[in-house]
This record gives sequence, C-alpha cells and structure tokens, in this order.
Amino acid sequence: MLHGWASREFLIPSARERAVVTTNGIFRPTILAGGQVKGVWKMPGGKVDLDPFGRLDAREAGVLESDVADLIRFLAG
Repeated sequence: MLHGWASREFLIPSARERAVVTTNGIFRPTILAGGQVKGVWKMPGGKVDLDPFGRLDAREAGVLESDVADLIRFLAG
C-alpha cells in the first residue's frame, strides 16, 4: 500500500514520513487506522512496542489492542 507512490501524504503526515520510510527506503511496520498511518511499531524480544504519532481515540486504541493480541497469538503458533 505504501510502495510505488511519489508522494505518500495521503497516508502519512509529511512530517512523519521519515519515521515510516527510512532514508535508505526501508519501511517500518505501521499502525494503520481510519485509512491513515497513525504510527509505527516494533517487536523487540517478542513484546509489541507501539509508537503512535499522537493520541489514538478510544475506538482506535481498542482495535489496536485486539490486533496486538491477535499478532502475539499468531506468532505463538
């Protein structure tokens, strides 16, 4: 979804693009809510570490919490 666009402003706030796409073109895992990239995440040591760009509303936070639980359950196999 993020690949192949000259400008990704319709998905990522321009001030946050380098948080998502590094200068060498590596895409970090993203938090997508409401059709917008709202942050990034990583999983050091098997623990999901969320880094939202700002405050998520209650609905977004609830859905994200459920998604994190699904990811952990999936990876535990």
